[in-house]
Amino acid sequence: MEEQVKISFFKKWWISARPFSFPASTMPVIFGAVLAYVYGGVEFKPLLFVLSFIAMVILHTGANILSDIFDYQKGLDKVPNPSSGGIVRGYITIREAWIASVSMLVLGTLIGLYLTYVSGLWLLAIGIGGLFVGTFYTTDTPLSMKYHGLGDLAVFLNFGILGSLGSYYVQSSTLSWIPVLWAIPMSILVIAILHANNWRDIQSDKKEKIFTIAALLGDKSSLRYYGVLIYGPFILVLLLIFV
Repeated sequence: MEEQVKISFFKKWWISARPFSFPASTMPVIFGAVLAYVYGGVEFKPLLFVLSFIAMVILHTGANILSDIFDYQKGLDKVPNPSSGGIVRGYITIREAWIASVSMLVLGTLIGLYLTYVSGLWLLAIGIGGLFVGTFYTTDTPLSMKYHGLGDLAVFLNFGILGSLGSYYVQSSTLSWIPVLWAIPMSILVIAILHANNWRDIQSDKKEKIFTIAALLGDKSSLRYYGVLIYGPFILVLLLIFV
């Protein structure tokens, strides 16, 4: 671990949290709440929406830092790039990262438990699924989703389907297939972001025996897959509108 660089408290944790990624997780929360109001016809609950939004940001922060820990320890993050977090830059230590990550995951879970108390037990099942995916996305275990070709599935679930369904449920206390179906195009576009990064890292991932979808497909097939991820959601939206 490099010696820590002197930097303001706010800036080092801002960089470590990687806030540029938050739209991927918070848009489904906004979408689910709006859908509950427009389609479900329920009264909008602003406090529960704000808590849902904050919980998602906190959990995403914890998952981001946790991902940085394992990527750094596995040797995947060696040189800082524009999307790097605080560990590889030398802004925070591994110990600080662990404390921050666990704290964020626990705090987000506590907010989720309160939302479960006021909205219903199905939110607990949705939340457990999301927490499992976020926690085991990059852990250096056989359950790691990113390292075993399941990263795209993880993003599909957490940054679309589960976020939208959970937010819808918080507002309405009912389950519906509508937020699931309509979140699919959004989920696919977020997969495109992940795939673009994994496509860039094909060679380095192969050296470390990291089996992402991009690494498994190779360069040419990754280009075709990327095209499907970029243009497919617009076709799906048209189908959802007219079918």
